[in-house]
Amino acid sequence: MPASKKQECLEFATFKLIKNMKAIIEFELPQDATEHQTALDGWKWRMILNDVSESIRHDLKYTEIPAEVYKALESLRGFIFQRMTEENLSFD
Repeated sequence: MPASKKQECLEFATFKLIKNMKAIIEFELPQDATEHQTALDGWKWRMILNDVSESIRHDLKYTEIPAEVYKALESLRGFIFQRMTEENLSFD
């Protein structure tokens, strides 16, 4: 088999392997119901926090607000991103 054909087969096999990867998280219900619901709702928390951050960004950029409010919002947004960085999280 030519080298290029072997490479094609290897790339296809790698793609198939990656395509079929799965992660399964198991909970013992009903005793782990709170943790289970938290895992299910994670995306909702992410969206809410993203909306808060974007709202703050909009206010900082487009709204005339007193300097002390500006500093407080800037600090809050910085805190959000600092904590996300510490936990290796992003909005991407």
